[in-house]
Amino acid sequence: EDFDLVDAMKVPVTLIPGAAYFSQDDAHVMTRGGHLDICVLGGLQVSEKGDLANWRVPGAKGAGGIGGAMDIAEGAKRLIVTMEHTAKDGLRKIVKTCTYPLTAIECVNTIITDLAVIDVMPHGLVLREVAPGFSAEDVQAHTEPKLHYQGAVPEMAIKKVYQ
Repeated sequence: EDFDLVDAMKVPVTLIPGAAYFSQDDAHVMTRGGHLDICVLGGLQVSEKGDLANWRVPGAKGAGGIGGAMDIAEGAKRLIVTMEHTAKDGLRKIVKTCTYPLTAIECVNTIITDLAVIDVMPHGLVLREVAPGFSAEDVQAHTEPKLHYQGAVPEMAIKKVYQ
């Protein structure tokens, strides 16, 4: 850890080969200026229209502020949201309408979960890939809105990068 180098939550980070960083001022210019071609954010809920809730769970203690996620969600040309498919209590996180406070409206292009890869399209959610050992029907059972797909949905190609 380098205590002079911190992430957005002020947590010290360690650089790995190939890493890059820049000042907070430059980060704001990039996000607010529309200079991000693609961005990946974590999510708490995503709606069938691509609305994103990722900054606060209602009723949770110690909830932080919305921070730069709103700028990133609105400023990125393409937004990928990564999250677990369901919450610890089994509740669905891909929903018809978000019940958590929104970060941004209709901003998500792709959702990647532990069960699937799903694209947000104007006609609805398109199931693009499923995790090994899961079927399209399994993923649908854990997703509130209807998923669109035809025929056999391919399995995710999972590649181990680090040992």
